[in-house]
Amino acid sequence: MKPEGGYIKANAISCNGCTNIQKAPKCYKQASECMAPPDTVGLTFDSYSYGSELQLTVPPIAKCQCINGVRYFWKAITPNVTTSVDWAYDNNQLAMNIMSDATCKSFCICDEAGECYQQFDDNSAGYIEFIPYCSGKSCHMYAVVYDERERPYYRPLKTLNGTVYRRNLGSNFDHSLIKAYFVTCHGCKYIHEKSICQGPTYIKKPEEIMERYPYFEYFDTNLGLLNMLDGLTQHIIDQDWYSALSYIKTGCDTYATLTEVSLEMA
Repeated sequence: MKPEGGYIKANAISCNGCTNIQKAPKCYKQASECMAPPDTVGLTFDSYSYGSELQLTVPPIAKCQCINGVRYFWKAITPNVTTSVDWAYDNNQLAMNIMSDATCKSFCICDEAGECYQQFDDNSAGYIEFIPYCSGKSCHMYAVVYDERERPYYRPLKTLNGTVYRRNLGSNFDHSLIKAYFVTCHGCKYIHEKSICQGPTYIKKPEEIMERYPYFEYFDTNLGLLNMLDGLTQHIIDQDWYSALSYIKTGCDTYATLTEVSLEMA
């Protein structure tokens, strides 16, 4: 009996018997999708959204390209390590943090369900820490939002419809935390509800450093070898030399100061 239409609609072929190909191969699907490596948690950033205290963060281990940014993946923290949201900050293991009054004034966070959060108002500062955490098979990038109850200078967040968001006080990973999917320092208008990302997922090679920001190495006589954020854009370079030099000096002074403060507190 001839196949319908006179042709076999082939999906796989093998010279080693049918056993190995009875299940439809998924390699074509995996190659075209942005897939999270095992035991990792992802977070999508738009271009030039680097966050604040880079010295408190750990580099990601994988990434894939998206239409409106890059999705990075971090090795997840597990209950075997800690159940406290404070541990990542204390051990410089944050995926990212935001101090909106310093380097991320127009931040926006969208969660896995598409709900988006922004700073309380134009005169208020926000502080958020992003922590990759897995408990069993439940893996999320938790956004831990601090407000005046713990840090007097900072305010809560609000959704785009004006609902005020506050997490439950305490140090546990609970249902009140935002399960972040996308973050930007350029306002919610730059975020799609779900960023479309394409594979294949690139996993860093051994000994390779995968930073989520452009950087160059420099030596500080007090702090040693550091990775300095290379924040120069063509727009800055095209300014008059005095403005460009002022921008560079401000960036270097801010980063060095934050690093020294962090080391003194450690």
